[in-house]
Amino acid sequence: MMIWKKRVFSCLFGYLTFSVILFGQAHEAQAQNDFRYAYPSQLSVSPKGVNLQTGRFTYSKTDVSIGGLSFTRTWGDVPFYRSVGRLFGVFAGAGRAWGHNFSLGVEANNSGGTFRDVYTGQKKYRFAVLSDGRLMPSDRSAMGARLEVIANGYNFTNQQGDFYTFSTVNALTVATQVAYADGTRLDIGYNNVGQPHSIVSSRGYAVVID
Repeated sequence: MMIWKKRVFSCLFGYLTFSVILFGQAHEAQAQNDFRYAYPSQLSVSPKGVNLQTGRFTYSKTDVSIGGLSFTRTWGDVPFYRSVGRLFGVFAGAGRAWGHNFSLGVEANNSGGTFRDVYTGQKKYRFAVLSDGRLMPSDRSAMGARLEVIANGYNFTNQQGDFYTFSTVNALTVATQVAYADGTRLDIGYNNVGQPHSIVSSRGYAVVID
């Protein structure tokens, strides 16, 4: 077993230390030639991260990546589970804030009805709570997805067949396990304030956030 550490500096966050634990041996996929005609690129986001339709700025930074497992922070108008997305409590209002790809959670939304919003990284799904307690897709984002109430949390399946288990940890409903359609499983641990502390992959890799 080999442990690799990386220290990252951010003017907003201070210091984050990541430990990457390698349990197995990586097998790189062999590149394949693609002879299809290359059409001209149509940019919706500028090379500097500005959305050309809205004029808003989005910035992403991958702090650590190994074996298909990575930790990426994002600033901008992207949906994320706020309670977990706030590393060190730094965020801005009006939807513009620091988030990351492990901002995974479910929270109640009673604005204009009774809803449950599911956050999986940078995507949000909304479900309506029916009078009998069942959960039904509330808009197009959740069509084809499924959310079920279980003891101490929820089970969620997205349109691609990825399966999330959300459990209550320190009064937050967060993802504790993710089983992707390709067979990969992630087990996610949290610290005493409900922020991700460890992400362990069934493929033999782990990222530990100190």
